[in-house]
Amino acid sequence: MHKVSATSAVPRAYEKQIPVHPATIAATLYTSLYTQVSNIFLVLGSLFSQSTTGLPNKATVGAPSAEPERPVPDAIKPRPAAPPAKIEPPRQPVNKQLTTSRFSGELFEGFDPCKNLDAHKKYIVQKALGRWKELNLTCDYTIEKFQDNSDFTLKPNKIPAYFNRLIEIPTEMPEIEYTSGYYDYIGSPLEHIKSFFVNFANKYLGGGVLGKGFVQEEIMMLQTPDMFTALFHRPGHRTRVAGEGALQGSPAPLIFNGVHRVLEIDNCLYGHGLYNTTPLEIEKQNLVRVLENAVEFNSLAIAAPILRDKTPELQFHLNTICDIINTVYAGFFLAIMSAANESKGCFIGSGLFGCGAFNNNPILVICIKILIAHCLGAQLKLYGVSEEQMQTAREVWRSAFGAGMHRPCIVSAAIHLNEALRSYT
Repeated sequence: MHKVSATSAVPRAYEKQIPVHPATIAATLYTSLYTQVSNIFLVLGSLFSQSTTGLPNKATVGAPSAEPERPVPDAIKPRPAAPPAKIEPPRQPVNKQLTTSRFSGELFEGFDPCKNLDAHKKYIVQKALGRWKELNLTCDYTIEKFQDNSDFTLKPNKIPAYFNRLIEIPTEMPEIEYTSGYYDYIGSPLEHIKSFFVNFANKYLGGGVLGKGFVQEEIMMLQTPDMFTALFHRPGHRTRVAGEGALQGSPAPLIFNGVHRVLEIDNCLYGHGLYNTTPLEIEKQNLVRVLENAVEFNSLAIAAPILRDKTPELQFHLNTICDIINTVYAGFFLAIMSAANESKGCFIGSGLFGCGAFNNNPILVICIKILIAHCLGAQLKLYGVSEEQMQTAREVWRSAFGAGMHRPCIVSAAIHLNEALRSYT
């Protein structure tokens, strides 16, 4: 278990390399100024109190009495926890318009999906297409996205408006359902809840599915033929605009409604495991299994920022924290809007997106996803998370938010997470 220590600091040499977001500087100055002004008024108040109550009366003038008791100045009394802020009603970005496109027809009509695939992936695709035909499935899905992503534009000189709106941040981390296993694609059993499972997407939808990549996004697509076909019928889908690094791009999440999973790929094939096993061995060991019945689900594709390494200075930098918050908020908000259009609540199954090859920190991702789900009112279940990771996340949350906040908003939450995460080892 990780231990939360008192304080730490980012090396100055590193701070020169990566500029801190202007909004975070402003928020820090605001907090410091607010504290100093409050202390000044507290001291003045205590002095005024002494001047009116601590003076001797006429009867005691000249008398050799003990020095009268004086009230302890408020400024040196133990400081109470921050007073609760007046929380504004939950507000959402101005833009609520979604664009929906529909595809209905034959799988890969006019295309050969196996043409440029290696032998390993060709085996998987052929098995998926064979099961698709056996189940007599129909390709009929919709893709949803924001008509305009400008509400989530995040740059060194520009932050989204919702970053400064007051939100409710509990002092203890909200309890959620979590498991160390992979997606079960079950979702919520309630009919009035629409369920989504997050695709840990690449900047370009599909990532390395047509190449050598074989991690979460590629596996989800190869198990789901109608989602895979989108790469051929409508190529060029992007889940992030502009750059891939922290504060170098902005989210453009996508939802695939009503796609069908027909295969189960064994976890041992994840990553390099696929190419460490021959197609014949995969067949003999039954490592790619057909499902008895297709599982229909909705996929939410969001792309985390890519970091150049896993150093704490980079993982816990304010730019990184703000970027992940904005990315998760945009994706979860899209899911909320998609569910609301059907007059339903929202369940989101997710995990430690961006914590593999993209080098993001799992504890930070856990805290941010729970925070955003709580703020937006989404039901969240995390997959691939250990008990130790959840316990560490609770400690970090308590360190960041346990004492309360004078002005709880996204900007101040990012600053508090930055301080708490930099201090734990």
